[in-house]
Order: sequence, then C-alpha cells, then structure tokens
Amino acid sequence: MASLSLNEPPLGNHSTISLATQSDLTLRVIEYDQLFHRSNQEGSDRRIRSTVDFEVKRKVVSDVQFSRVLARMLNFNAGFREARQEIVELRDQTCRAVEPFPREIHGSHDHHMEGVNIKMVWLVLHTAEFFGFDLSPLGAWFDRWYHGKTEKIMERDSKFNLELTRQVLYPAYAFNHARAFNDVTDFLVINGRGHITESTPVYESNLHLPSRIIRMLSPAILSTQPRDAFVPSSTKASSAPANPVFGRFQLAPAKKKFFFEYFKKMYDLKVLPFETHFKGISIEDMAKRALGFDWTPPNDSCRSCQRDYKKLVEESIKKAANYFDGLCLDCMDASKSKTGDRHSDYWQHHELRNWSSKCRVEHGQPTWYFSFMGRKEDQTKMLREIRRDNRDEDWDF
Repeated sequence: MASLSLNEPPLGNHSTISLATQSDLTLRVIEYDQLFHRSNQEGSDRRIRSTVDFEVKRKVVSDVQFSRVLARMLNFNAGFREARQEIVELRDQTCRAVEPFPREIHGSHDHHMEGVNIKMVWLVLHTAEFFGFDLSPLGAWFDRWYHGKTEKIMERDSKFNLELTRQVLYPAYAFNHARAFNDVTDFLVINGRGHITESTPVYESNLHLPSRIIRMLSPAILSTQPRDAFVPSSTKASSAPANPVFGRFQLAPAKKKFFFEYFKKMYDLKVLPFETHFKGISIEDMAKRALGFDWTPPNDSCRSCQRDYKKLVEESIKKAANYFDGLCLDCMDASKSKTGDRHSDYWQHHELRNWSSKCRVEHGQPTWYFSFMGRKEDQTKMLREIRRDNRDEDWDF
C-alpha cells in the first residue's frame, strides 16, 4: 500500500495538485492498469497508468477522522517508516477516486464533477474502505453528484435508469444521503419488476446493503399494489371497508351484467385477475394499463352503479402511487436496537402522529412502518399493543 522508497521518480502520466500553501507531506497516488490487484499478485505485467502527487498538510491527513490507516502509518510511535518520509505512496486505487478525500479535508471544494459517473462513485467507496477514509467529509461531494444526476435517475420508462437506480442504492446508504435513499427506494418499489435487488457497476465489489433493507422493500411493493382499486368489495365480508370504485353493497342478480362487462374490460387491459397479470411487471406498468380503462355502465344499470368509474380508477391509481414514500434513513437509525427504552425515538412518531418527526425527509405512516430495522418480533408486539389501545385507528398494512 505504501512505498518505502523516497527517490523513485513518478512513472506514467504525472501531475501535481497542491492543496496547502505550506504543505509538508506529499501523498503520491499510483494507479495501475489493473484495478483491485492484491499485493500478493505482484507481477511483471503490472503497469503504472498514472501518478498524482497531492501536496497536503501532515497534521490534517494523519488525523484518524480522515483515515484510520494513514493515522497509524504516520504516527511516529507506531514504527512505520512512512512517519519520517516526505513522500508516502498509496497504491492499488485510481487517482480520480482518491482525489475527493484530500481535497474535501483541505477545504478545496472546487474540483469538477464532470465525468464522475456511477462507477466512479463506487470506486470512491472502495477507496474509502481500502485506505480507511471517513466518508463524512464527502457528503457534499455526493450531494452535488446526485442532484446533477437526479433527473436522469428518476426518469421512468427506461431499463437503463432502472439499473442505474439499483446501482445508486448502496452509495445513497453509505453516504447517509436521506433524500437520495428515499428517492431511489421509492422509485424501485414503483418501477421494479419482480424481486428488488441492488446492483454494482464494479464486478469485483464486495460492498452490499444490509440484507434486511432489501427484505423490507418486497412487503412495501405488496402494500403499494393497487389491487383493491380494481376488485369489488361485494366479494368481501359486509364489514369490510368500502372499495374506492364499487363502494359497499351485496351482489344482486341485476348487477351480473354490470360486473361481467366491467371485469371483461379490465381483463382485456390485462389488469384483472390481478395475481395473474402482475407477474413480471411493475406497479407503474400496471397503473399505465389501468389508465386505459374507459368504460361506462349499461344504461339499464341501477342508480348505485351509475358512477364515473374511469375517474374513480384514476383516483385510486394516484392514491396507490402516493402511498409509499421510500425508506427513511432516520427512521431506520431510530429503530435500531439501543440501550434504555428500545426504539423509543422510533415509536414516538406514532405517539405524536407525526411520522417524519426529526427526519430529514417528509413522509407518511407506511414509510415509517417499513423503515423499521429492529427485531420483527419487537415491531409485531408493539403494533399489537397499539392496535389494542387504539381500536379505531386506521392502519394500511
């Protein structure tokens, strides 16, 4: 990782970036033509692609808040030779991926974002893991990148953007970017087809989200599906909530023609039966199909059937689309097991009926519910007690 040589001239394409007026240390980043090359794989075919010298302040880069690896390496009491060198070489990562760390820690925020694609974001994350860099100083850097890419990421009807959004999932979590994480989880629930998975543009990556996060997105999809907007409540018990399209009534013989024509139209649009047609498509795909619904009841239908069903279906689709707001990093953090009153900050949202209290993004009850990262049995027990004490409370899940 660090070279013991002081006099070896830089090889490959070389450049110098001065980050301090009175620098007393040079971090020489050496990039090879093979990424993720382990030190025990050294070979004669390994070529240096480029070298960048970062002129920095030793006191700044030796702080453990910057890098736990460099903090130990540059500690005079640790016994490493680098502690007495003026040039310390960092190998096995790309120069561009290392650059944001010394820049941000020295207050140089003017480095350009042009050419920083999702792969480079992932390489920055690998560099942080490799050298023990703290990601906190790069929060603004990631924010600039994300907002520069937001419109492309959030465009719909594009498989490329769906894949790109899956690749943003882990970086948004790693950089603790509440808005980005909220956006991409919302987008994946609405636009994902089948089981949601994360993705990486770096084949050799070993960076992953906690598995529980992915597991919570699948139930969110099931709860967001607008199936109740298309199924008449007359097939349910009379005590069931009124369906937004059909209301609450018992099926009478005179309604058979009405129901046949309604279901046939939904069948022709490949909306019903829901369980059959929803396989392999997204909620957004299903909503687009249902938006093609343009049907009026027969003239001889009873008064209770004479309604604007096209408008009712559109309203139900809109309600389903606005049901889930994506996962909330702050609710996730508040629901992790802690000492004292377990998850007290998380459950306080319910007591206040303010589901995004103290959160960086505004959201509703479903996001609060699905962002629970504690033990499932704890959540089930607490919800059972809440429902018992608040029998009149309306729960959507």
